Amino acid sequence: MLHIRRETIKEMIAHDGSVNVQNLVKRFDVSVETIRRDLEALEKEGFLKRVYGGAVLTRPTVTEPAYFWRKEHNQREKVSIGEIAAGLIEDGDTVFLSYGTTTLEVARHMKYKKNVTVITNSVFIVMELANCRDITTYCLGGRVREGDMSTSGALAEQNMRFFNVNKVIAGVGGITPELGLMDTQMDESGLLQAYINTVGCIIAVCDHSKLGNVATYNICPANKLTHLVTDSGSPRGDLDAYRAMGISVHVAQLD
Repeated sequence: MLHIRRETIKEMIAHDGSVNVQNLVKRFDVSVETIRRDLEALEKEGFLKRVYGGAVLTRPTVTEPAYFWRKEHNQREKVSIGEIAAGLIEDGDTVFLSYGTTTLEVARHMKYKKNVTVITNSVFIVMELANCRDITTYCLGGRVREGDMSTSGALAEQNMRFFNVNKVIAGVGGITPELGLMDTQMDESGLLQAYINTVGCIIAVCDHSKLGNVATYNICPANKLTHLVTDSGSPRGDLDAYRAMGISVHVAQLD
């Protein structure tokens, strides 16, 4: 018999993106060993996937937490991931940088680059790079989504035709070896699809809470990736599956 309730787990993950073992111990007033046994049982059912320190749902989630909450969640991991991903950008590149809190950290770490052109659908990324002399930044037009301040829709898709990019840096709502890259927003996933089909270097950036997470909208198969940048909270076995596809996996080591 389980000591934790499935519906409570759903609510906690919908709000926070994942559940932490210590939080579950406090919520249900049981031991760490009990929580781990219950999580193991739920993983065998296919209800969730255990990750470092907790678990994420393996079923599609139709909502995503508010932007400013996501911006603070796993912030240390995102900063380290952003630094590594920025190192994969070379002087002279033309890069599509998708909206997201992790891609924003990539932008913050690439300000020293020379002669780089950035196309993005994130107003926050535009604001971050606007005063960088050696980086030319273009914001795709279109409908602006409240909170995330991302643009999408027919106007954004039309504007994409003006640019030939050689690298895509994609934030994701979820990623698995079987289902590939996924997002929680249909329009934004469509923008990524348009470039991914024509670009030779695709870099996915995501902290450990996104690995094994299934989001609603497909972006592309995992084997389309050139690089995957994540953090040391990601299970080694999961990362080996991506390496087996020939993807270069970069792991930010956290102190």
